[in-house]
Amino acid sequence: MKLGISTPTDLRWIDLDQGTLILGRSGSCSVSLSDPVLSRQHCAITRDVNRVTCSDLGSSNGTYHRGELIERVDLQHGSIVEFGESALLLITENGEPGEEETSFRFPERVTALRASIPAIEDDSGRTTANLFDLGSPGAHLLDEVLVDHVISEMLKMLTHTDEQFRSRLTSTIDRALSENLLNTTTDLNQLRSRIREILEEDRP
Repeated sequence: MKLGISTPTDLRWIDLDQGTLILGRSGSCSVSLSDPVLSRQHCAITRDVNRVTCSDLGSSNGTYHRGELIERVDLQHGSIVEFGESALLLITENGEPGEEETSFRFPERVTALRASIPAIEDDSGRTTANLFDLGSPGAHLLDEVLVDHVISEMLKMLTHTDEQFRSRLTSTIDRALSENLLNTTTDLNQLRSRIREILEEDRP
């Protein structure tokens, strides 16, 4: 099983293993997300063998499934959950029965997730095909998603290989944490602006 998560600034796919993942703004979460609208610990995804559930953790802005606020809901292949300004998509090996279409609060997040679904292997080693039609009107987002992934991978390489880049990254994160920016900034553009200022101030 895999879980796709699309935020205002990021899209990622993670393997969904047995146990519980906590999603939210806090760095202490299993999956920390760059979405200022999220609560520090917003919701939890739990996998118990083939059963997957999503539970709201008393968040300020709620967790939505099929357009309805939920406290807890069972997820199946294709299930979409929206929270904050983000969305997540569950895909499973057997690929059925599938999630019914509904109206979404952030359709662009859902489109991006569906356009970027990775192939996954079932227990017999067979690989599933793309689970949604990439010939759909939203398929043009695939290139944009790939661009984001390329940039993300390049940044990972720089972090591991370039000591100066790694030092600036660490220093900037330390300053952002010391100023408690995630808790005191509610506007994403304002957050980006302050981080740019920190980078300029610390420029060697």
